Amino acid sequence: MSGNFSDKIEELIKKHRKKILFGSLLIATVFAALLFEMKISTGEDDASYILAAQNFIDNEAFPTWHGSFYPIFLSFFLSIFGLNLFVFKAVSFVMIIMHIYVIYFAFRMRVPWILLLGTIIYTSVCLEILYFAGQTYSEALYLLLQISTLAAFFLLYDKEKENPNKIFKHWKEWLVLGFLMFLMTITRNIGWSIVIAAVIYFAVQKKFRQIFATIATLAIFHIPYNIYKYKFWAEKNLGIEGQFERIFWVNPYNKTVGTENFSGFISRFLENSQLYLSKHLPMVLA
Repeated sequence: MSGNFSDKIEELIKKHRKKILFGSLLIATVFAALLFEMKISTGEDDASYILAAQNFIDNEAFPTWHGSFYPIFLSFFLSIFGLNLFVFKAVSFVMIIMHIYVIYFAFRMRVPWILLLGTIIYTSVCLEILYFAGQTYSEALYLLLQISTLAAFFLLYDKEKENPNKIFKHWKEWLVLGFLMFLMTITRNIGWSIVIAAVIYFAVQKKFRQIFATIATLAIFHIPYNIYKYKFWAEKNLGIEGQFERIFWVNPYNKTVGTENFSGFISRFLENSQLYLSKHLPMVLA
């Protein structure tokens, strides 16, 4: 009986999936608009992104701290509209709404409709996510890139499943996936995790040609990018060194305090775990 009831619910949600989707997008738009604010936050990261974009336009410095792509992306709008906070925040607004739609696009026909649309409804009212629709942080861009990369991977997976022995036949899909992974890695350092995950997945599946294709397509974009940084900006770093080095500082904003020891790392891990599991995670799930 319970199975029959759940099947009916699934069919009902499937029948009205587009109405639920666009209703959720409308709700997200309204809530994000209510959270929209025309000011820089009390933190410094959002202002740092704008300053990095301005320095990039003025040929003063290549953005390396907190990832390069968001300031570069922001510099496009800065060069056209000037220092216009409304435009910068409006771009974040659009990316957050797009990210919700791409969740639908990526997982449609892959998970039960009740789970997918339940996730979309929840995301559409999650204030911890919608908050970034009115800010100049990189979260909005990263969320859109992250779900777009998953969508590209799923499309490639379907192509590979149809022709498992013709990897080069799908070179366009591989280039799209490689480009999106590249953008993720230069937007935030944590973006490298999706590359690692893809390599591990293909290794478990014993698809070694796919591992080569993943690394090769990523290199197609990373090599010219790093040559450009070195030639035009004399920038030798990959972009992860600054944050990696600060991990070992006792005070990430003051190098003179010294470097952390093993017990300090353990204490930091426990304190951060308590912070994120006891505060931030419940706030997202509330």
